[in-house]
Amino acid sequence: MVVEGFRKGRSWNGAVVVASQQPDDLDKLNSQSDTDGDTGGNHVPTVFAFKQRSDPAAGKMANILRSQGADNPVLLRSLLSLRTGRGVMRDSSQQHGGRIGVVEFDLGFDELIHAADTNPVSFHTSHAHPVSASPADWTELALPGSTVSTQSAGTAA
Repeated sequence: MVVEGFRKGRSWNGAVVVASQQPDDLDKLNSQSDTDGDTGGNHVPTVFAFKQRSDPAAGKMANILRSQGADNPVLLRSLLSLRTGRGVMRDSSQQHGGRIGVVEFDLGFDELIHAADTNPVSFHTSHAHPVSASPADWTELALPGSTVSTQSAGTAA
């Protein structure tokens, strides 16, 4: 059903988004066959990858991003050293086999980062902070290297 969603999503004015912390999940999806015998690999046009914790995981993710990507030492180093808020994206460009680049995400507010923390090591510390019911009281996070000052969302610049 997921592969059918990838295949027919645009005709339905929709899209299938798959998120996983495990490269093996995407690898299985890429190799899964649909009812027409077509492989699902070319149905996942855009892929985001984040920091990998081991060489084998980085190799698997690199191969998902690019054919024989595990043979690319620059890509492997990038996947092993990404910091929070950064990822590698492969776009849907068919002409180039999918272009790859580093992307940066706006992390939003400190309170949301703590509320979404599922890391077993930091979970209890993150969830110990009370969160205001009013977003006007939340602390906006500035991207590293940006000139935007960190301030409460409710205060004027």
